[in-house]
Amino acid sequence: MRAVREKYGDRSFTIKEIYEEVQSDGNSEIKLNLPAYLTGKSAKSLGRAFARQEGTYYGDRGLHLAREKNTDPYARSVLWSVKSA
Repeated sequence: MRAVREKYGDRSFTIKEIYEEVQSDGNSEIKLNLPAYLTGKSAKSLGRAFARQEGTYYGDRGLHLAREKNTDPYARSVLWSVKSA
């Protein structure tokens, strides 16, 4: 959570953005901190994993995943953000 929060801050992001970073050749903080069983999965699997963790608080800062309201009525992707308690 911390690595995602550091990269995106208060900005919303999609699973596609996370997935592309994980699949890239570089060693980003997100890729290094993501559980190994998720690094080789599809974007859909990664999205399901995020959905299962929604609302679970981590660390002393209380970081947690939250779904954001998508203002585009035609967009089908879910927007996520990492909030602190």
